[in-house]
Amino acid sequence: MKRMIEYSVIILLAIGIAVSLWTVHADADAANPDLEYLIPLSKQIITSDKKVIIKHTSSYRSFTSKESFAQIGREVSEQLNLPSSSAIIEGQDHLLYQAEAVDSEGIETKLLWIGFPNGSSELIISAEANHLQNADSIVKVQKQLAGNLKAMGVKPSWNIMIQGSAALSSSLKEQDASLLPLFTKQLQAHEINRYEDAGSLSISYYSPQISNTTAIGEKEKMNLQLAVHRNSITQQQRITIGSPAISIEY
Repeated sequence: MKRMIEYSVIILLAIGIAVSLWTVHADADAANPDLEYLIPLSKQIITSDKKVIIKHTSSYRSFTSKESFAQIGREVSEQLNLPSSSAIIEGQDHLLYQAEAVDSEGIETKLLWIGFPNGSSELIISAEANHLQNADSIVKVQKQLAGNLKAMGVKPSWNIMIQGSAALSSSLKEQDASLLPLFTKQLQAHEINRYEDAGSLSISYYSPQISNTTAIGEKEKMNLQLAVHRNSITQQQRITIGSPAISIEY
């Protein structure tokens, strides 16, 4: 069990560091409208098994000891209206404080605070809706969390991902042709680059309507990704939309 926990922490650390690379370039605030653009669009192309994930990642307060780390973690839990925890997971090169709760709409909110040996820390706050009927409710949760972060002196910077089964079962080329107009017309998105193999298609875009943006190289910007993956056994296609990028398996 301990080995599994350590492995999970390593994955979370890797994802958190990856997300932080683009949040440096992000221009987001408490009233970020990106989620409100993407949820209606996703309803046109995802019909079942939908989940919506929002995630904020940033550096946070420094700490001086394991005890101060735990105390700050409890304070953050209280500010986010999450149950406080007295348990600290201690790894070889980090401390980990976790808290989570599920609201009346079925939306799960998680706090992950990671402390490093030099006293620096990384704060990851996420919320996930796993049913079609509560996908819209996560917009309200995002606004509440954004307000909480601002009260903590932290500027919200959101990674948004929406994933689920495709409305149409077709070839990747046909799926590409059907999805392209949605992004180019509704979001005025233009394609930056793409990757395609036998079972997957991934396209990166830039849309002037999406506020959270990351840089690619020295000049290009992107803020939207679309991925289509076909299950080799069931042939069912899964669609993932991410802004400014996808940071979950697609």
